[in-house]
Amino acid sequence: MFCSSCGKQVPANAAFCANCGGAQPGNASTRRLARPLVGRKVGGVCLGIANYLQVDPTLVRVITVLLALIPPFPAVLVYLIAWFVMPAEELYVAPPAANGAGYVPGAQSNTTNL
Repeated sequence: MFCSSCGKQVPANAAFCANCGGAQPGNASTRRLARPLVGRKVGGVCLGIANYLQVDPTLVRVITVLLALIPPFPAVLVYLIAWFVMPAEELYVAPPAANGAGYVPGAQSNTTNL
């Protein structure tokens, strides 16, 4: 793969060129800081941070609890702010296909039986 700005060769998974710093089309980062809906304990902040940093969620939770015990308790305020600022992860349910291949168990149907 070659850089779209300077024309030098870059790795296929590079988001930016190491030579000129130009963004490479189609290689945007897929990492996103969000509160997951599945696996959260309180607000999902620690799990979201752990997923973003690619570390064990238990480690992030233990560090958060230890920081919350230190007076004047700034970690509690930071957690609450992050809870409101971090977006919740979105669920995606594919629309059903005409042949029934996209059937999702438990999903509500838009049709009513008369």
